[in-house]
Amino acid sequence: MSNSDFPLSLPSLPTNASQLDAKKTFVECDGATYGFNLDLNDCEDARNNVPYKSQQFTFAQRHTSAFVKKKMYPLPHRTMSDKGSCYVDINLEEGQSTGHSSLGQVQIAADAIISRCVKNGIPQGGIAHNIGSYSLDFLLEH
Repeated sequence: MSNSDFPLSLPSLPTNASQLDAKKTFVECDGATYGFNLDLNDCEDARNNVPYKSQQFTFAQRHTSAFVKKKMYPLPHRTMSDKGSCYVDINLEEGQSTGHSSLGQVQIAADAIISRCVKNGIPQGGIAHNIGSYSLDFLLEH
C-alpha cells in the first residue's frame, strides 16, 4: 500500500453472513489516473445523484454470459454531476464476473473518496476498492 492508500471502514449492509470477509476496503487517491483539480461541489453533486438504496444488487457487465437482464444491474454504469465534470463509475474488480453491493454503499464509497482525495491536499480523483461483497471498485473522476 502506498502513502496514498488509506484503510477505510464502511458500514456493511450484508444480506447474509457469507458476504462478510476479512478483506479491507481502502481508498487510493490517484490524480494522474483519475484527474486533478476536481471541484468539491461538483463531486458532491455526482455522489448525490446516486440514489441511496440499501437493497443489495448484483452487478455484471452487460452483453456477457454473467449478465441476466432481469436480475442484474448492468455495467458499465456512470453517475455524473449536473455539470458533467465529476462522475462516479461502478466497476468490477479485475478478474471478477459479478459483484454485489447496494447503491447506498456506492454513495458511502464516493463520500470516502471525496473526504480522502478531494478535500485533502490537491483535489484529485480516486478509487475505493473492495466494496460490498468485495468484488466492486468505485471511481470518482474528472
